[in-house]
Amino acid sequence: MKTNRIILFLSFVMFTVLVNASTIISGTTSGTWTPAGNPYVIATYTEVASGNTLTIEPGVEVVIGPDLEFKINGFISAVGTFEDPITFRGTSSSNYWKHIYVYNKSGTRFEYCHFSDAKTALKYFHNSYTLMESSLLNCLFSRICGWIPVRASCP
Repeated sequence: MKTNRIILFLSFVMFTVLVNASTIISGTTSGTWTPAGNPYVIATYTEVASGNTLTIEPGVEVVIGPDLEFKINGFISAVGTFEDPITFRGTSSSNYWKHIYVYNKSGTRFEYCHFSDAKTALKYFHNSYTLMESSLLNCLFSRICGWIPVRASCP
């Protein structure tokens, strides 16, 4: 099973190189992602560490590898526009990524974002002892396996 995952991962990386992926992301990330770096390819475990902020500008496309999660221990602001949304998607419609996991942080913003080809897309962990204020506005979700009532239809 581990060999299959390694082969799948290497195939994924080779595919991204062949399609001229501009920015491959792994490990800890922060700063600002702009459309000039499109697509941003999350190829392995990736997180925004506590105390750091990731800002994603309108028009950015984020491709997340199969069965990966993008962990947000710091802050994320992904604010697109109606004309120029931010896209979070899998490598294909049959290779589902897990989710963006927001861990107990207020101030998280997802606006005019399109999420597709995911198992659950967004997952929030919230400690009941703190108040969490986040914004999720004007977002589109399609081909999200975890939100399908019949789990048997999921890959």
